[in-house]
Amino acid sequence: MRAVGEGDWSALSPAERSELAPVLQVYQYIVHDYAGPFSSEAVVEGALRGMVEALGDPHSSYFTPSESASFTDTLSGTYVGVGVVIQAAEDGTGALVVEVLPGGPAEAAGVEAGDVILAVDGVPLSGVPIDVVASLLKGQSGTRVTLTLHRGSGDAAAPTQVVVTRGPVELPSVTARVLAPGVGYMRIDQFNANTGEQFRNSLAHLRAEAGARGLVALVLDLRANPGGYVDDAVSVAGALVPEGPVVRIVDAGGAEVDYPASPEPPLPARIAVLVDGLTASAAEIVAGALQDSGALLVGQRTYGKGSVQSLIPLRDGGMLKLTAAHYYTPKGRAIDHVGLAPDVPLGPAPQPTDGLAPWGEGQAAFAVRGDSGPSVRALQDRLALLGYPVDDGAGFFGPGTLAALVRFEADRGLARDYGTSAAVRQALDEAVGDYLARVTQGDAGLAVAFTYLVTGRLPEGAAAGAGGGASP
Repeated sequence: MRAVGEGDWSALSPAERSELAPVLQVYQYIVHDYAGPFSSEAVVEGALRGMVEALGDPHSSYFTPSESASFTDTLSGTYVGVGVVIQAAEDGTGALVVEVLPGGPAEAAGVEAGDVILAVDGVPLSGVPIDVVASLLKGQSGTRVTLTLHRGSGDAAAPTQVVVTRGPVELPSVTARVLAPGVGYMRIDQFNANTGEQFRNSLAHLRAEAGARGLVALVLDLRANPGGYVDDAVSVAGALVPEGPVVRIVDAGGAEVDYPASPEPPLPARIAVLVDGLTASAAEIVAGALQDSGALLVGQRTYGKGSVQSLIPLRDGGMLKLTAAHYYTPKGRAIDHVGLAPDVPLGPAPQPTDGLAPWGEGQAAFAVRGDSGPSVRALQDRLALLGYPVDDGAGFFGPGTLAALVRFEADRGLARDYGTSAAVRQALDEAVGDYLARVTQGDAGLAVAFTYLVTGRLPEGAAAGAGGGASP
């Protein structure tokens, strides 16, 4: 979307010219009659910011040329620099290299995670703000920068110098790994200009690594994802939604556009999406499309930004970010100021076992063959998660449940109790805790989603496809 006339005064109607006449009049009086010192650039910038701020829309902004370039770099997914992720060193002596981006100039030069950058081109970094350090590392492609590094433990380790040739660096926005045979995990930090391509490539790699079963289940982690480009969100959602639109965009004039799915089969049979209060905008497009198509949302209610902004370049090199449309999920749910309600709500500090049925209490805690009830389902959930699937009905202690329990007891060297004794319950909970800690790396929210995908059953009180949000 572009503004009518692109800043051409002749394109304004007589009424619009009349409304803007006082703005021009004030500017002329300031330029010709103001007795104090002033900057005409600052006056114009103030007027531009004031117009946009008067909209009362936190998502519409005016960017100066330098702010525009920085904002564009953030969303482009690429920048020119050395290719490291840094944070301030604890002792204040420089910048700690947290990560060396694969394929970047720093990796080629031998910079390693854990190095501390003490100086850039001989300029000491002690006490220098981290954003200033980042700007020193950027520059024109092909230029060289000398980094003075402290590597190794102890003060005795002598600093070393490394020369890095700056170049294009691609910011990875997608990470992926296999959690268990047939179960994959993908995280998207932000929807950059190359996120859609990264996602589809990562999805192909996951399928190749998932094993003989194929990729039958997927966790998509959108927690703390602030959004980004709608086109890339559509590409991600479209790869996983089997059919129909993934989002409907309605502009200021009421015109509607449906963006269709473009699935890449075979699709995972079960999908869980991790969300929280910082999941916003384009990330909510993906979460809403997947929830409408049957995926399970796990976590907290999302941020609730259902508006779409156009990025309009201005003649001075600045940019106008203007809310120009709103979007709705495939089922017509509005998200703006509402957000998406999770199907499995989790508190701010979920427990890894929140995804499992709880044991019964008192006499109901003990169950044997032929019984049914909460402890039977709790037993079945834990056995299935640990790789001892049962073929009895959910909550019924039949021969399949007994056989799975006996195998678990034998593998653990336990005496055969043939039921959910205190010893069996403790052994199962310990085994589940160890397994989830290993597979999900201590992430309790991920553990809940993973448990659902493996067991195929929802936690107590959850309702698949509940779908929060209001209809327009």
